[in-house]
Amino acid sequence: MSTFNFRIFDIALFLLGIVVLGEVIVRIDEIWDRDGLKDVVALEARTRFDNDYRSDGSKEGSLSVLVLGDSYVFGAGLKREDTLVQVLGQKLEHHSCSDGRSVHLSDRSMPSANLADVSRLLTAALDSAEYDQVVYGYNINDIEGSLNLKNGGDDLIESGAKMGNKPSNVIDWVYNIVYASHLAHRVLHGLHSWLNHQGILLPMSKAYLTNKWYEENGDPWRKGKELIIEMDAKVGDSGSSLVIFTMPFFNLLEQENLFRRVDDEIISTRNELRNTAFLSGWDAFGGYSSDAFQISRQDSHPNADAVELIADQLMRFIFRNGCLSQ
Repeated sequence: MSTFNFRIFDIALFLLGIVVLGEVIVRIDEIWDRDGLKDVVALEARTRFDNDYRSDGSKEGSLSVLVLGDSYVFGAGLKREDTLVQVLGQKLEHHSCSDGRSVHLSDRSMPSANLADVSRLLTAALDSAEYDQVVYGYNINDIEGSLNLKNGGDDLIESGAKMGNKPSNVIDWVYNIVYASHLAHRVLHGLHSWLNHQGILLPMSKAYLTNKWYEENGDPWRKGKELIIEMDAKVGDSGSSLVIFTMPFFNLLEQENLFRRVDDEIISTRNELRNTAFLSGWDAFGGYSSDAFQISRQDSHPNADAVELIADQLMRFIFRNGCLSQ
């Protein structure tokens, strides 16, 4: 019996050594930044208001646009000039409708922002300025985290604190504990990515549960719809209008079947709104290959070419009924 116990101890010690060695190797790999992760981290450290776009017009009048969203809009992994606000600003400035007028885009996007964060950022922006158009790049995971507007306090705008990062259920707590290991994060992220590319959502994964919330009208989505309805009213009261662009996962464009029902459910909210229109990212990128628009196979954010297409869609929408603010 003692020999058997000794062998179990040896095996356990050996496995522990393998895990520790793997953890060290992964962390060294991250320090050396072989995958270019450092560029993303540096970009997301950008201060809040240094990405606004402003052109000096030669004529009276202006076009003012408020832009909201999470890291997809903020521009994770992109150079500043390739972010949505900068690309859209250039397109609006050089459109014939601008005709020498100044163009101003206020970037109030924030990495990891969820719907509650976006709603509060919208309120703060509308309290301090008037906008001809509000643009929101909506991500499927924007209903994750706490959607209680009372959480986080009024210092969200000043501090950049993200309510969406706070664990709101047991699954979130388990993820936070497991993902404290860089090795576990690398292995699980790789497994999720491989399964997603095979058209499979891992049961009980965040993506699986989020899809269920939409498809079954779960509590997070019900709260999310309430927030969208409130945002619609706020924008209408300000005399502006809102367009929501539903972002696809740019490394999974071929797996549209996993998310199309969710996208349809989100867009169906327009029936309850008076001042909001939707543009489907899955429609805009339908039939395209992920290779053309992904940052990498492991990353769902849009690359510069994807941002260019999104900006084209938004520009055409903004000028759909002629030129604004003339």
